Formats: sequence, C-alpha cells, structure tokens
Amino acid sequence: MKKVLKWIGIVIGTIVLLVCLLGFWVYSSQQKHNKVAIPYIEETVPVISTWKSDAAINLFSDEAHKSFSSDDFNKVMIFLSKMGELKSLGLPKFQTVSSSMTTANGKQVLVTYLVPAEYENGTAEITIVLDYSDDTYRYHSFNLNSMALTE
Repeated sequence: MKKVLKWIGIVIGTIVLLVCLLGFWVYSSQQKHNKVAIPYIEETVPVISTWKSDAAINLFSDEAHKSFSSDDFNKVMIFLSKMGELKSLGLPKFQTVSSSMTTANGKQVLVTYLVPAEYENGTAEITIVLDYSDDTYRYHSFNLNSMALTE
C-alpha cells in the first residue's frame, strides 16, 4: 500500500512540476515578446490608421502579401477609413504565441495581441497577429472589429 501511495505521489509531483514549467515558459515567452512587440504596435497602429495603403502595406510580412493583391488591400483600407481618425490606443494585451515549421516558410512564430482603440466614429477592438522572424516583427494580420463599420 505504501508503494502505491509513493508512486501516486511521484506521479502527482511530476504533473505539478510539468505544469509549473509550462507556466514559466509561457510567462517568459510573453515577457520576451511584450518588450518589443508592444512598442512596435503602439508605433505602427497609428500608421495603419491613417488608412493610406502606401504607408501601411510595408508593415505586413511577405507571407501576408501573398494572401492579398494590392487592389484588395486598397479596398480594405478604403472600407476601414470609415472609422475616421485614431483618437486613442489602449494597451495591447498579449493573447497567444504559436510556432510552426513548414518546408515552404521554415520556422514561423505568430504572436497575437488584442488592442482596444477609439476612432473618430466609434470604438474598436483590433486583433493583431505579428509574424516574428529574424528578431523583427511584421504584421501577419490586422483585424479591426467595430460596430461603426456596420453603419
């Protein structure tokens, strides 16, 4: 009976240790990205929010460029310009980090943030997915959700 309890204790202890290590890894990964990604977001969202395609398109990753044409990007920027001028930007909140490896793109690290924003014509929640490679961030996607776009 004591051997069984001993093994149960070891298994539970190992599980607790693994959960703690996973938590530490997630926390340290979050902190690593927050140091650089948050200032990058705070610097670049106002550029995107000018709704000028020429200024914004250069902030997107090569992979993002493959998913849209220049005309499509211009149409999206014209549509988003309904939001008006950016009035204020809230603190970006870290959501997730994911890594993948493909033969076509190699290693890809995507970091997701939620950012509250206030525009001239309403409030919005922006979901930003950044592509992190070669110690730099570029936009993988920029999703602006606002009721002001439905009017």
